[in-house]
Amino acid sequence: MPRLAQGDTTFIIALVAHFKAGSSEGDLSSRANEAAAVMAYIDSRNMRGNVMFLADFNMKNAFEQAFQTLTQYHTAVYRFLDPIEVSG
Repeated sequence: MPRLAQGDTTFIIALVAHFKAGSSEGDLSSRANEAAAVMAYIDSRNMRGNVMFLADFNMKNAFEQAFQTLTQYHTAVYRFLDPIEVSG
């Protein structure tokens, strides 16, 4: 990201997605793959700082692999936080 001389500007990166709906094993797998693709995209571009991920995640609970991938990603600086802290 560009650095401003006066430092009075904040940059926000907004990612938007619509994950696969449904509760079949295939749907769960699709959401897990979609989450992994998003995280790989962020990681490959070294997106740090103010990144918001807005989506219709279609997840049934916090135990889904997709949720775990977004919140427990192997590189801690890229992990997303649940803003309301009411996982599940």
